[in-house]
Amino acid sequence: MSPVTEGKLRLGGMALRNGLLVHGPTHWAAAVRDKHGEIRVASGRKPRVKGVDGVPGVRGVVRLGEAFAVIPLVKFVSDKRKMGEFVIPRWVSAIAWIVAGIIVALNVKLLFETFFG
Repeated sequence: MSPVTEGKLRLGGMALRNGLLVHGPTHWAAAVRDKHGEIRVASGRKPRVKGVDGVPGVRGVVRLGEAFAVIPLVKFVSDKRKMGEFVIPRWVSAIAWIVAGIIVALNVKLLFETFFG
């Protein structure tokens, strides 16, 4: 029996500073209120490497690579020139870099334990 029963859709999400992010199995959507009170909405397909989701060993390597993608993401949302009014505060950036470091360290530990015991 499949973990997702027929007719049920699994969604995840999180609260953002001025909005929310929702993601499903194949797509994501975000709604953010700007400083003028306008609501900005964006959505799209989740990036996936075709043919990988069905191959367990390869899928794990791709997911590991996705975990390392948090570094350019934190760099991007911390850049005032690129993000404008949506740039994250310095204290959030500091926490994000700490979390990114933990993610990288745990992934390196996982790789080391997988290959060397």
